[in-house]
Amino acid sequence: MRTPIESFTRGMASQTIKNIEAISYLTRIRSENDGRKVQFVLTEKTWNDLPRTCGRKINCILL
Repeated sequence: MRTPIESFTRGMASQTIKNIEAISYLTRIRSENDGRKVQFVLTEKTWNDLPRTCGRKINCILL
């Protein structure tokens, strides 16, 4: 039996990231040296909304 993470396809990951970017919770930064490399950074909006959204469970998200 496959675990949920094994069932998560590249397409699903890509669409999830696009959706999170669309609501301004994530910024995509491409490497200047290698366009294939991408870094994802949480936005200030994300950090401001985390306590309200997660309450005391904030550590579980960051682990």
